[in-house]
Amino acid sequence: SSCHPLDVVRKRLQLQGIGGRPVLYKNTIHTAMRMVQEEGFGSLYRGLKPAYLSVLPSAGVSYVVYEQMKHLLHVESLK
Repeated sequence: SSCHPLDVVRKRLQLQGIGGRPVLYKNTIHTAMRMVQEEGFGSLYRGLKPAYLSVLPSAGVSYVVYEQMKHLLHVESLK
């Protein structure tokens, strides 16, 4: 979540000028400042909820597989 604002800024920079979109931003700092001024601080975190929701299933599967492999291989956790 700490890197999410940079991903949003990066995507804005990458997509400008494509498909008839106007070129609005000069660099990373300009993009972030303009987004905050025009759309508010929350614009840097737009799309964070779906990003988290996409991680949950894979994290759950990883945990279950990890625990099953520990059981299958007779490995104990350190206490």
